[in-house]
Amino acid sequence: AQIERARNRQIMKLVYKYGEREDVTQELADEFGWQVRVPFGYRILDAKPDSGFVLLVKEQPSRWFFVYWEDDIPVDRLTEDWVISKRDEITRRFFENDRIAPGEVEVFESDFSGKLAFVLQGLWENQEKWTGGPFKSYAFLDLERDRFFFIDLGVYSPNKQKETYLRQLDLMANTFRISGEPIVN
Repeated sequence: AQIERARNRQIMKLVYKYGEREDVTQELADEFGWQVRVPFGYRILDAKPDSGFVLLVKEQPSRWFFVYWEDDIPVDRLTEDWVISKRDEITRRFFENDRIAPGEVEVFESDFSGKLAFVLQGLWENQEKWTGGPFKSYAFLDLERDRFFFIDLGVYSPNKQKETYLRQLDLMANTFRISGEPIVN
């Protein structure tokens, strides 16, 4: 665990080495009621506030970070199967039929930003485009606002080492917070 923490500290420095897009972080807080520390090089590629969807991307290699939210999801609906099918529903809608590669997902519960979350990690694929790669997601309810959040990160980088990029995205994800809440992670 100490080696993990040291590696995370090292990668966190790398993530924000060229600075932070504080303008984008503030824009997310002002427009959507949540924020994440956005490293230099990332941009908002797509924002559909009426659909509860914001997509941040960075190229070379191609990586994404999206936040999806929806209100009035009953707490008992959150099960392993439901969050898996919810990810497929979101990516089918916003990522031209991406899906979790069958049998290629692990689901467990963990603390995320001070809330109990389902964590999904595995491989995504798009059969039409012959693409795929690793992803990680956090699905949780903000009971105070009665809002379900789904945070997803992934990498598309054929023939390249992906672990460092995924870890960078994960560290960025862990800066997520709902506006007005204290920073937990």
